[in-house]
Amino acid sequence: MKKPDRADTVLRSLLREMACNRWPAGSRLPPVRQLEAEFLTSRLTMLEVIHRAEGAGLLTVRPRQGATVRPDAPQRAVALLAARRAANRGRRLAILIPDYYMPVTYYREFAQGLIDAAVQQDIAAEVVEIPVFNQVGFAAEFASRGFSAAAVLGYAQSYLVAVHILMQQRFPILLLNRRPRSLDLPWVNQDEAGAVYAAVARLTALGHRNLCLVRRPLDVGPVQLLTREMAWVRTLRRAGLLGECALPLFYVPFADVNLTLGGLFSHPQRPTAVVFENGDLCERFLRSPKFSHLSIPRDLSLVTFDRIHEDGWLVDCPPVTTIEPDRHALMSAIVQRVGEMFAGTVRPENGLVPMTLRVTDSIAPPGGR
Repeated sequence: MKKPDRADTVLRSLLREMACNRWPAGSRLPPVRQLEAEFLTSRLTMLEVIHRAEGAGLLTVRPRQGATVRPDAPQRAVALLAARRAANRGRRLAILIPDYYMPVTYYREFAQGLIDAAVQQDIAAEVVEIPVFNQVGFAAEFASRGFSAAAVLGYAQSYLVAVHILMQQRFPILLLNRRPRSLDLPWVNQDEAGAVYAAVARLTALGHRNLCLVRRPLDVGPVQLLTREMAWVRTLRRAGLLGECALPLFYVPFADVNLTLGGLFSHPQRPTAVVFENGDLCERFLRSPKFSHLSIPRDLSLVTFDRIHEDGWLVDCPPVTTIEPDRHALMSAIVQRVGEMFAGTVRPENGLVPMTLRVTDSIAPPGGR
C-alpha cells in the first residue's frame, strides 16, 4: 500500500465535506486561498486536490470560473469514502498500555488523543491493556485479534515478555515515550532533554544559580525513565552550576509529599528556582496548607513539566511556567509512522518531537525582582 501524501489527506477531508452536501450541486467552491486556510495546506497542494476531485467526477473546473460542484457529487463522495474504508479495513492499531497504569488520567487522555488522530487517517485504534500476569497467554491470543500494528505506551521492563513474544512473531510495534536499550524497536519520543536545556537556559538568564529538580524516586522501571533527571544533571554540569546548587535533585516519596517537601523549602540554602518533574507533584505543592506562606515568584521561581489544573491553590502563585508536549505534532508523528508500518515499512525512522516551554510570571530573577 502506498503511503498517503498530503494531497490525499486533504482530499479525504474534502470528500467528507462534500458527502455532507456542504456545497450544493451547481455551486462553486470557495477561492483556492480560502480553501488553503481551511484545510491548512499550501496552494500547490490545494490545486492538486482540486485536480484529483475533478478526475473523480466531483467537480467541473473551467478557467477563470473556478470549480463547480457536479450534481451527483455528494453521492460520489459517499461512495469514494466507503471504498477507502473498505481498502483500509486492515488498518487496525492496538494501543498497548500496561495494566499497572490504567486508569491513570495521563495515559487515558494520551490514548484518546491518539485514537482521534488515527481516525483522521482512516485508522481504527483502540486501547488494549497488557496484563502483568500471563503475558505468554496474552501474546498468543493477541495475534488472533485482527490488529495490523501496535503502539506501546508506558512500556516497563516487567512487561518485557509480552512485547518480546510479539517481536519474535515479527508483529509491527512502535514504542511511545520510551527508548529501552533491550528492545530494538522504532520509537517516537518527546525531546525531554531539549526541554530541560531550554528551562535551565531561561532560568540562568534571569540570574538563578541555585536550582533544583523535584521528582519521584525511581525504584523500578527502565533506565529511559531517568531522561529528565540525567538531562538536568548534564545541563547543570555543562553550565558550571552543579557545584553551586545546594540541592540539584530532590526526591519526594509517593505517600509523603508535604513532609518531604518541607525539608526542601526550609533548607538554609533553599533553591531560588524549582522545576517539578511532573504536574501532579506541582499541584500537590500548590494546594498544600503547609506552603501557603510562600509567594511565587518572590520566594522562588517555579516551573513544571505538564499542564496543571489551576484550582484549589493555597500558595500565592500566578499561572505556572510549564514544559508541555506539542500534542498535535506528537500524534502526527506517531500516526505517520503507523501508516508507514501498514504500508510495509519494517522499521520507520525514529521520531523526536520538541516540547514547548510556556513562560509565565511564575519565573523572575531571584527575589522576584
